[in-house]
Amino acid sequence: MVLGWVNEANLRLFFQILKKRGIADKDRLDFWLKYINQVSWTKLVLGDETDSYLRRNKGLADLYEKEKDSFSRLLSKGNLDAFIMKIQNYLIVEFSTEGGCYIYKDGTNTFDPDAGFLDPSTNKGGLRERRKITRSPDIIHTPGWQSRAKDKLMGLLILSDADILPKKSLRSSPTDTDSKVVDTDHGYACKQASALAKKFGIKTEDLKYKNGNYWFYLDRDIGPLALQIKQLGFQYHPGKGWWI
Repeated sequence: MVLGWVNEANLRLFFQILKKRGIADKDRLDFWLKYINQVSWTKLVLGDETDSYLRRNKGLADLYEKEKDSFSRLLSKGNLDAFIMKIQNYLIVEFSTEGGCYIYKDGTNTFDPDAGFLDPSTNKGGLRERRKITRSPDIIHTPGWQSRAKDKLMGLLILSDADILPKKSLRSSPTDTDSKVVDTDHGYACKQASALAKKFGIKTEDLKYKNGNYWFYLDRDIGPLALQIKQLGFQYHPGKGWWI
């Protein structure tokens, strides 16, 4: 996994380059920075015009050469560029201008994000191949797009960094003197889990009436939602979900 500061630096660099070329879009930079702590990998994919611009600019040319592992070339003429990032098990391809944004779950893309040259087309193996299924980008940057994009990501159980619950200390080995505190913590955890389940459409089951556990049926142990449940004191059971 690439260090978090490298991913943030790459994101900022991408939009800095666009700004220097007269394609400023601070709104998109600000939006993705809200998820930056969950970005595990990034790649800048540059078109012909940006590649030429960087090579002509002495300061950026040195950086371009030094950080070449962070760059790929886009097989497209003109001013189109792309930024690829990975959040959880999703690849997100954000284009610089009119290309929109496409979201691929692991295994649904046929392009290799590590390739030195990438095709921006909608053909198989292209960065926009998903468009043949969706008929449009997953995120379109028209007025009010941030709210729609947040809802889209939330539907994939991707929350912004700020929406992840702060860690709450829960006791796991109660004594007679603190059993009431543990009961309160258990009740708090179940209440919070119930709210999250309702928000994201996840099934829960409370078996306390027969001395069982409270189950939160999210069968994944990665991502911010799994992190929230873990922080509430739940334990993961592979193939089933979380229990407390």
